[in-house]
Amino acid sequence: MLPYKTATAQKLMGSDFENRTKLCRDLLNVRVTDVVCFFYEAHFYLSGTVNKQNFRYWSESNPRELHQRAGYDPKVAVWCAVFNFGVLGPYLF
Repeated sequence: MLPYKTATAQKLMGSDFENRTKLCRDLLNVRVTDVVCFFYEAHFYLSGTVNKQNFRYWSESNPRELHQRAGYDPKVAVWCAVFNFGVLGPYLF
């Protein structure tokens, strides 16, 4: 048996390649004295639904199963940012 992971992908638009290239060039020109920020937001569902990143299906063949859940489950959002001068957060929403 092999582990299979569910996959979702965002549809890319025609201008995405140029936008990504411009962002990479801009990031290469950032000076050390400039403020650099990376942030992340995660959602935890109160119904007990597990993040799909943790799902693995063990099967002899790819099951290609569709798993449906409610579109508006109550959830808690956690936000945190990392700057070149320190960490901000985490904040619960």
